[in-house]
Amino acid sequence: MDFATQKDNVREIDSSVRNKWHWDWLENDLMKQYLRKTKQPGQAFCTICNKTLQYQSGGKKDLKRHMESPPHILAIKTVKTNYSLEGKHIFMSFL
Repeated sequence: MDFATQKDNVREIDSSVRNKWHWDWLENDLMKQYLRKTKQPGQAFCTICNKTLQYQSGGKKDLKRHMESPPHILAIKTVKTNYSLEGKHIFMSFL
C-alpha cells in the first residue's frame, strides 16, 4: 500500500472527495501513532487494525470514531499485552 507523506499534494489526491485530509489531524497522539494517509482519495489506513478507513463523508469524525471503536481498542490492548513482556521473562520461559 502506498502512503502519502507531507511532501505529497494531498489536496490533489483528495480533490474528488468532500472532506479533504488535514495533516493536523495527526496532532492527536493516538491518531499519530496508528493512522497513515494513503494515496487513495478519502482513505487512511489504521496500522494497528490493518484496515483501510474512509473519511470522505465525515472527515476527522470518521477517523476518531474508529479510534474509539471496540475493535480498535481491543487491538491496542492485544498489542500492548503481547509486547509488554520483559526480556528476562521470555528468556526464563525457555529454561
